[in-house]
Amino acid sequence: GGSTPRQTVINIFISFVGAGMLGMPYAFSRSGWALGVMCLCAVSTANVYCMLLLVKTRRRLELNGHRNIEGYGDVGRIVLGEQGETLVNTCLIISQVGFATAYIIFIAANLTSIFPGIGRAVICYGCVPMLSVLVQVKDMAVL
Repeated sequence: GGSTPRQTVINIFISFVGAGMLGMPYAFSRSGWALGVMCLCAVSTANVYCMLLLVKTRRRLELNGHRNIEGYGDVGRIVLGEQGETLVNTCLIISQVGFATAYIIFIAANLTSIFPGIGRAVICYGCVPMLSVLVQVKDMAVL
């Protein structure tokens, strides 16, 4: 797209770090400090390892002559065939729906504290059309 590196970094930060931080206080309140820190370190280590493994896999595939790798689904197709591509894309859809649902619930929880007369479900359903329009924006520079 036409976004600057700064806009891209901000978008990644908001998408990943921001969304993960929303549930962090609740997770620590349920697990306690010791288990919470251990689980956070384990999950963070697994995430970094998988991220590096994806980069390494793509580079190796490109060295083996595979070109035009544009996304995770392409890597899944090359490694595991059409079923691999379907599996990877299905997992991506499930995770994105989960992130979006958690974000909408977070927005509704905050707005119900500001507008106590409006139910949380009404706010959730009210957010969907507005967010549906926003996700159609292809270039962050217009925002």
